Parts: sequence; structure tokens; C-alpha cells
Amino acid sequence: MSAVQFEQSTLGPWNHLKRFLPRSQFARSVLVVLSGSVLARAVLILSMPVLARCYRPEMIGVWQLFAGLLTLLSSVICLRYEIAIMLPEDEEEAASVFWLSAWVALGISVSLALAGYFLPEPAKLLINDHQLSRFLWLVPPVALAIGLQQASTFWLNRHSAFTAVAHLGVIKSASIIGFPISLYFVGGEKIEFLIVGTVVGQLLVTVLLLRSAVRRNPAALRGGWNWQVIRHNGIQYRSYPFYVAPIGFVTNGATQLVYILLTVYASSRDVGLFAIAMQFTNLPVTLISQSLNQVFFTKLSKELADGKLQPFVLRILMYMVVAATPLAVLFASFATELFGLMLGSEWRHSGSYAVFLTVPSLMMLLTVWLNRIQHVAGRQRLELLLEVSYSILSSLILAGLLATGCSAEIAIAGHCATTVIYHAIWLCVTFHVAGFELSSLLRPLACMLVLAGVTLGICQSCQSLFPPAVAAGVSFASVLLVQLVAAVCVLRSNELWNFINRRKTWKTWKDYWEGETKPGYGDDTDAFYGAFADELRLLLKGGNSDRVLEIGCGNGALYPHLGFTNASKYRGVDLSSTMISEFERNYPGTSLVVCEGEKYEDNEQYDLIFSNQVIQFFNPSMLDGHLRRARKMLVPGGRLILASNPWRSVRSKYMSGELMGFPNPGWLRYLRTSLIWMTGSEIGRWYDHGEIAKLGQKHGFAVRFCGSLTYPYRFHAILTVKMAAEAEATERRAA
Repeated sequence: MSAVQFEQSTLGPWNHLKRFLPRSQFARSVLVVLSGSVLARAVLILSMPVLARCYRPEMIGVWQLFAGLLTLLSSVICLRYEIAIMLPEDEEEAASVFWLSAWVALGISVSLALAGYFLPEPAKLLINDHQLSRFLWLVPPVALAIGLQQASTFWLNRHSAFTAVAHLGVIKSASIIGFPISLYFVGGEKIEFLIVGTVVGQLLVTVLLLRSAVRRNPAALRGGWNWQVIRHNGIQYRSYPFYVAPIGFVTNGATQLVYILLTVYASSRDVGLFAIAMQFTNLPVTLISQSLNQVFFTKLSKELADGKLQPFVLRILMYMVVAATPLAVLFASFATELFGLMLGSEWRHSGSYAVFLTVPSLMMLLTVWLNRIQHVAGRQRLELLLEVSYSILSSLILAGLLATGCSAEIAIAGHCATTVIYHAIWLCVTFHVAGFELSSLLRPLACMLVLAGVTLGICQSCQSLFPPAVAAGVSFASVLLVQLVAAVCVLRSNELWNFINRRKTWKTWKDYWEGETKPGYGDDTDAFYGAFADELRLLLKGGNSDRVLEIGCGNGALYPHLGFTNASKYRGVDLSSTMISEFERNYPGTSLVVCEGEKYEDNEQYDLIFSNQVIQFFNPSMLDGHLRRARKMLVPGGRLILASNPWRSVRSKYMSGELMGFPNPGWLRYLRTSLIWMTGSEIGRWYDHGEIAKLGQKHGFAVRFCGSLTYPYRFHAILTVKMAAEAEATERRAA
């Protein structure tokens, strides 16, 4: 097998799967990073039942304190200079920011090592945990490794190497969780094994990330090794160490302070129980912060100033609300049973913490990926002020509740309430900073409250009616249905909103088209009209088209393409005055009338009465009246052409996507379309051949049909006025 054949056979399945990825580059990038984050978190979550049975909550608590210390340092190890790697247009300048981040990480790590060597007792006293104090010497090298990871990650993101970052995230999770579990089966339950797993995982991923980063434009990395440029960039991007780094430190510090306060006022066991609850409840937040945030930063820096970002942000918020709210309420309703089932009875108490943590996690899901807006808008000081205020207030509330003798659960509940209020305020402030309309937030927040109330009602009802296992299953199935309905409504919210305001009556269709200046065929180019008219002209052959009446003429888009400009007499009728005005502007002097098409009648005689995509707005009685009036205005042998009518016989295939070649056709698309059309269809009324034939024969027409080449779900009807002899023969045959 040749190398080319091998590559094709290896990549064949991947190339096949790529067809199902979104076409938008932003959406594809988010999907790649999100899939890596999902896999990385899945490794941790799926391994938790094993880890929880290998190590006691007290040990998990100490491990969490060590990991929390590293997390706290990760926010300042590069002084957030690594974020600025994305900003320069020049590659060598970006590379100099990469080296600046690495040097800063090295300097801080050395400072930590010196502080630990010369001031060991204050460091141990600060940690306030004798078991963790034994591992403080590992913090400086691991902190340096984390700093190099961050710089390499942003360098790879700059080059859109999201796949490499995603793969290494999975390797990191597997190492951190795999080593402690493997070592447990070798040497038993020891806290050292948990620490070793974290250290080895961080160091391994650092080496792999650096290796991958160096391969991305090594020439630029060599060119960026210039001390003068590095120093210049350190000054140019000084807002990051002065504002962004403190924001991250304060944010992470507030989180880690929760563990420290629980250690002081409660126990390491409570820290372990709380940490596991945080792992599960913050899973969606972690996924979003590690995926959407990375890709959103690039889009944000380009489009915030153009005013194009608000619709995109609101759309993402609505998607998140629909996807997360029902599942969050479902998770909180069965948290205690879920933790006991997955991790063992010793961990059931984690479910109590999870109930309180679910609400702030849901609010953070709506805000965590937007935190770059204030950076790009140059409002770092405002964000720092907000973060510091929240951190101080939430920490004081937590410490005060614990100090007054409240249980750990009550203290955490108070802390969570503070967090929810803060993120609601933060979201409003961020919208104001970005120049978005604050009123636009009402829609996603109202949707979240409605979905939460509906889901909570379902879960409570199921728990009161069924045993726990059955209640969970029924609740889950019901929640999926709620999400499906909500997703359909969100995906088509604008259309549904317009549809609700346009009840399917003729008066409403008049309101629908009034103010419009385009017919809405889906394409508004001369090339489309020319190609579409080629099909419609086939319907005009074989008969006289010298005197023409067009019902639903619109803005005259088809008028020149159908050859009606050559008719000796032409009259166009449309119910929309704005359409008629546009027609008159393009073709002055044309005979045009504003009137509802099914009611129009004059004393003239026509060879052809033509309409295209019009009778779908008529109900049967309106169509009957239209045919009666058309018969009076047509000469013997004249034709009434009803073009492009929705075909009822193929409606189900259209709704499933099978007929039109839509992506992912099938019952899910059929169900979604059915939900949209529960109160009617924006496409109008679907007719079949028999219905039109019966009405046509009633008014003395000979009727024939043909399919549409442009729209496979439509058909054309050609109704010809019977000649006198033909009409008499028909009557004799009927007698």
C-alpha cells in the first residue's frame, strides 16, 4: 500500500465525519475544543466512582487543597501575559510575548522556591494543613510547568491548533486521575499517590505542549527571542499584570478560600465532599470556559466594535439556557441519590452540597465565556472592582456563617446565594459595557425561569408518584421532551414570534406583506429569477398571452423575465401597497392595482390570468371565489395558471427533510417541523390535485397538473376555459 493510499484509508472515516460538522469556522473550532474538553472531563467524571472507593473523603480533601493551590498560582504565574499572544498581527511580535510569558513564569517559580526555602514555617502556617505542608516543595516546579502550558496553549490557539490542545487536555486528565488509581492497586491508600498523579500529569502535558508549540512556526519563535522586543511588549501589555492577573487571582482566591475556611471551621472530610460536588456541578462551566472562551476571544476582538456581536451573544445565551437549565434542575432534584449510587454511600452527603451549587453554576455558565468583553472594551479596572467586591463579600458571608456555628451546608448555601446575585449584576454590567441593550436579557432570563419551573414541577411530581429509580427515569425522559420543544422554539423564535402575531387569516396575510418590498422566494438575484422564469414560461406555451392579469404580482421581479412586457395589455394586482410602489418605481406607467387577489374582478377580458405562489394564502372558499371571478374575466380558451402550489401529498417528505436533501433528514426533523407548524404553517395551505380539479371543473375549467423543477414540494395547475362545443359534450357525457 502506498503512502497516499494509507493516508486516504486512515483519514477516510474522519473525512466522512467532517461532513456532519458545522460549516461555520467558529462553530467548528468550538466543537473541536469542546469535544476535547468533554473527553477530558469525562475521564475525570467516569473515574470518580473508582477514585472515591479507593480514597477516603479526607484524602480527597487534602488533594483538592494541593490542586487548588496550583489553580490559584495558575492565574498569576505568567501575570496573564499569555493572553496577549493572540493580539499582535506580526508573528514574531506574538512570539516575543510567548517568551515574555515564559520568563515571567520562571521568575515567579524561582521566587516561590526561595520563599519556601528561607521561610518554610510561615508557608506551612499559611496552608494550615500538616499533611499538605510536606508537599510544598513541589509547588514551584509544577507552577512553572503550568505557566509554560498556558503560553503554549495560547500560541497553539493563535495558529488554530485546537485539535492538538484538545488531545493534550485528554492526556492530562488521564494522567492526573490514572496514576493515583494505578498506584492504589500497587501500594494501597496513600495521599502521596494522589499528589504524584497531579505532578506527573502536569509535567507530561507541559513537555507535549511545548513540543507541539515549537513545531508551529519555529522561525517566528526564534525571531521573537529579542530582549528589546520582549521588554517593549512587557510595557505595552502592562494592563494584563496590573488588572487581568489580579482579577484571576482574586477570583480563584475566593474559590480556594472556601476550601481553607471549610478546613478551619469544619474538616478535611467536608472539603473532600464539597470538592467532589464542585467537580460535578461545575462540569458545564469548565467545558464552556475551556472551549467557547478560547474561540470567542478572537471573534470578540474583531466584531465588538462593528456592532455585530449582540445577536450572536444573545443566540448563544438562549442555546445555553435551553441546554443547561432543565438538566441542572434534574441533577439537583436527584443529587443525593445520584452521588450515593455513583460514589458509594459514604459520598451521599456530597449531594447536599450539589443542590446548592447547581444554581450558581447555571448562572456562571451564562457569564464565564463573556469575561473577555470587558478586556477588549478596556474596562479591566471595572472588572477588577467587581471581582474584588464579590470575593470580599462572599468570603465574609461564608466565614461569618461558619464562625457563628452554622453547618457547612447552610454556610455554602449563603455563599451560593451571594454568587448568583453577583453574576446577575456582572451580566448586566457587561452588557452595558459592550453597548448591548439591557432589555434583551429579559428573554433568556425569562426562558430560564420558565424552564426551571416546568422541570422542577415535573421532578417533584415524579418523586411523589413513583419509586426513586422510576421517578428518575420518567423525569429524565420528560426533561428531554421539554428541551426538544424549547430548542425548536429557540431555533425558530423569530419566525414563531412573527407567526404568533400573524394569525392565519387573510387580513393577517395582508399585514404580513404590507411593508415588504421583496417577494421572499429565498433568492433575490436576477440569475435566480431568470432560471425560475425558464420553468414558468413552459407553462405559458401553447396559448395566447397577449392580455395578461397577474394576481400577486409583488414588486415585479418576474415581470420582465416572463415576457409580460410584450403583452398588449397587462395588469398587476397585489395586496401590498409597498410591493406595488416598488413595482411602479421599477416599471413606471404599468397598470397596477392594490387589492386582495381573491376579491379582484374587473370588466376586462384576458387571455391569461397568472399567479405564482399565491393560492397557498387562500383557504378553499377563497380559492372558490377566485376561480369564479377568473372564469368571468377569461375569454373562451383562456387560461388560469396557478403556479408553485404546496403539494399536500409530499408534505411529510418535505417536513422530514428527505425531499429537499436537508442535512440529517428523518423523524427528528419531522418532529421539529411538526412542532413549529402545530398552529399552522408559514408556507400557507397545502393543496392536492383532487381539491383543485374539483373546484376547477365546478367553474367550467379543464384542469391539468405538472410538477415544479425548482421546488420539488410544489406543483403547477393549468386551468383552461372550455370551449362551447367541449362544454356541451361534457354535459352530455355527464347526463
